[in-house]
Amino acid sequence: MAAYASLLSLGHILDQLLEHPPRQRDVFDRAQIVSLLEIITFLRDFLEDYSLTRGGEIEGLEGRIAGSAYAAEDIIESRVVDQILEDSEAEDSALEFPTKRWYMRLIISLRHFVS
Repeated sequence: MAAYASLLSLGHILDQLLEHPPRQRDVFDRAQIVSLLEIITFLRDFLEDYSLTRGGEIEGLEGRIAGSAYAAEDIIESRVVDQILEDSEAEDSALEFPTKRWYMRLIISLRHFVS
């Protein structure tokens, strides 16, 4: 059940943002995160209830839910990475250490290649 797993993963990322927000400035609105978590809970409950009784009828919907959850994950992770890179660039310019950005991009590229 890819949709359920993708919702769990997205929920975990959002929980982490609430517990450990990115440093220095707010990237995401706390109220929006809470609202998204409520929607995720609703969708997980829906999938639990209907997949047992009408699993075949909601297969297309499950695929769309999974795709949307994965896309949301990518957007959130990209925004966090962008903030890290912006903060890193500010530090690099102060320290004159330009290779840090290159290493961050490499790590991000490898992560997407592996997943």
